[in-house]
Amino acid sequence: MERAPVQRRIGALADRREALKRDLTASKRRAPQVSRGVGFAKRTVDKLKLMRGQTAAQAAKKLVQAGFRSNDAVAVYLFAKLCLPLVCGTGAVFALYILDMFSLQGQMKLGAVLVGFYLPELFIKNVTQKRREALIKALPDMLDLMVICTEAGSS
Repeated sequence: MERAPVQRRIGALADRREALKRDLTASKRRAPQVSRGVGFAKRTVDKLKLMRGQTAAQAAKKLVQAGFRSNDAVAVYLFAKLCLPLVCGTGAVFALYILDMFSLQGQMKLGAVLVGFYLPELFIKNVTQKRREALIKALPDMLDLMVICTEAGSS
């Protein structure tokens, strides 16, 4: 004897409910996803003991102001401060000697190293400024919501 359509639908709903419960209660823990680049940067910074000084504390403070709160962010920032001058200098040497692009070779190499040195600082400064502007822009709405919540709680 065939089940009534309503009974089949109730059975299908019960099966679906059980499947959803299984999915919700199943352990979905994943291993922390640290990319190889961040791991390499962190190992390099740790080997050079750059995370111990006052500079690391100042960098962490700047990064928190910019919205980057993890220790990995500090390691990547310090790694960038270490490597970008070398990368920009190497790029300048490549462009000057191999491609023979410019005539002022000494000044261009020095300029490229200085650009590499100030690039992380400039990036963090720009991100901090944008975040500050976004917070200032959202301040009136936040205050309005606080007043609404306060009035709702006192009535």
